[in-house]
Amino acid sequence: MAERRQATRREPIEVEIDDGRLFIARPLPWLEANDLGNMIVKQNAESFNEFVRLYVSDDGVPQLEAALKQKVNDWTPILRAAFPEDADDNEKWTKPRILTNDECADLVLASLDVNHLEHIRHLVDPNSPTPTLPGGIDTLLSGEDGQKTTSTADSASVDSPEPTPST
Repeated sequence: MAERRQATRREPIEVEIDDGRLFIARPLPWLEANDLGNMIVKQNAESFNEFVRLYVSDDGVPQLEAALKQKVNDWTPILRAAFPEDADDNEKWTKPRILTNDECADLVLASLDVNHLEHIRHLVDPNSPTPTLPGGIDTLLSGEDGQKTTSTADSASVDSPEPTPST
């Protein structure tokens, strides 16, 4: 006999920013939630492609790590999709001041949580790690399927451990 499941909708999340404005992230209809996710993925891909172009530029100074922290270039369409009730209320977005990048990220992250889009949080969150570790070693390859490499102490170092004889 098949198990019965009941669909659940999450409760809205209230986000208050520093100047006292209150935004409420509500569950969106599934098509609008998908459009929000697609918009975030598209902007992230465009930003990443632009930063790769900067990385391979002729100046010879790679700036990829610093540039990857800027994951979204234009917050306005994403915020308007995430908060459709407030989309036409220009005063809410600009008074008494324009939102900072961190506040925009907090608002979008709340909307992603409400709309079951947690799997793309890393595309918005400025504090999430970049796709690769410094040095270009892919973190995904450190699993069991990829090649494992370990660093060893320099053999000329005084602190290097003595090899243990195998019995």
